[in-house]
Amino acid sequence: MVAADLCSLATGVRLHGLWGDVAAQGWDALSPDSLSNFERVESRYSWLGVLEFSALVACAVPFIVWFYRVRRNAELLAPDAHSKARAWAVWGWFVPVVFWWFPRRIALDSWQASLPRTEGDQRRSSTAIVELWWAAWLADQVLANVAGRMYERAEGPGAIQNALALMNVSVILDVVAAVMAALFVHRLTRLQHDAMQGVTATPLAAPEAVAGAPVH
Repeated sequence: MVAADLCSLATGVRLHGLWGDVAAQGWDALSPDSLSNFERVESRYSWLGVLEFSALVACAVPFIVWFYRVRRNAELLAPDAHSKARAWAVWGWFVPVVFWWFPRRIALDSWQASLPRTEGDQRRSSTAIVELWWAAWLADQVLANVAGRMYERAEGPGAIQNALALMNVSVILDVVAAVMAALFVHRLTRLQHDAMQGVTATPLAAPEAVAGAPVH
């Protein structure tokens, strides 16, 4: 995802500069080579948008699977420490309105439940990774939506430049969110790995014992 974003950002910055040339000089002042270069950069930018979306889907599917699994693990570690049901670890990303805060709440609950116990059975640790990841992702979603609408409605070179500037900022936020997500995945996975080492599996009772019959 970061690689696709960086390619898109480099091309977006280049396209922003080309539109600046158009705004300053006008189409008639551009040479045939400049026009040809403009078309190539604009075409590349469109294809990179498709690549970014494909990378997002490719990352989102395993991430949501992982997110559900760590939520399930966290319930084993601290059954009473969760404000949202396990199913929301998946559906919370897709249901309108609630996707603005449900995943963050589940991430924080899972993080706290996975922390090592301290004296008095209290779990205390910085949640900066979670908060920075969520803030960057949320800001990216809002800004990308606004920039996309501006780009679709832009008619003059100046307006297109402004939309591209916002889109480039949203890509930077997406890079930050992707890096923080990777750190979040690594850190929470490590926390749960360490915590689960101390969990002793309790064998299930045989069906006969549950029914009250003697076990032979």
